[in-house]
Amino acid sequence: MTKRKKTSKKKEAKHVNQTANQRAMANPKTQAILSALRKGWGEMSLEQLGEQIIELIGLKCSARWDRG
Repeated sequence: MTKRKKTSKKKEAKHVNQTANQRAMANPKTQAILSALRKGWGEMSLEQLGEQIIELIGLKCSARWDRG
């Protein structure tokens, strides 16, 4: 006879309705990148913008962010 582990129903898991984008937006690294993009959008080259946006995508941030 094998014993099963008892699992608690009150897991401290992420909210069920929280999206990957919402979790990514709570990340301080994501916030720093977004802040840099907002401040320097006009002065950044296309290559720099692309690098920053690719990094946001890597952090699971979706296309729902805005520039202002």
